[in-house]
Amino acid sequence: MDEFRPKVKDNMMVSIDYTLTLEDGKVEETTEGKEPFSFIQGRGRVCPGLEQALYGMHVGEEKDLDLEPEDGYGVFDSDAFDTLARDLFPEDIEIGQQAHIRDKDAKVIHVGYISKISDKEVEINFNHPLADQKLHFHVEVVGIRPATTGELNDTDASHRERVLALNLTGNP
Repeated sequence: MDEFRPKVKDNMMVSIDYTLTLEDGKVEETTEGKEPFSFIQGRGRVCPGLEQALYGMHVGEEKDLDLEPEDGYGVFDSDAFDTLARDLFPEDIEIGQQAHIRDKDAKVIHVGYISKISDKEVEINFNHPLADQKLHFHVEVVGIRPATTGELNDTDASHRERVLALNLTGNP
């Protein structure tokens, strides 16, 4: 009977309920009491280990995953820092704020976090805040449908609406 039920595969809009717990038992993120998290499978919008584990799952299925940093948000890279001129930023920036920065062709958005501020420069850390962390996910698939043509052609629309050449947001 499962062969007739939709399953998670590339280009499907997948909705999940999840709880992300760190190695120390701290709940880092959860959809409990919130709307499910939805994304197009196979587009790299979730960490690699979670995306891989979802393949083949059906609505109503649950899974517990333990991910090493390489399959989660990556290993900390001491070279993943950049320094930009302070005058590119608004006056009220704070350490820990998220920065979305486009490359010189304005095609790729790099997400980083303000790590140092001086009178002349701002240092941005491009490591994910959960880099080097072992992660535990409890995940339940709550919806699966084919992504629409519009969604497939514009998978980053909501992200693009809130990001200009340089845009600062609050902590993730």
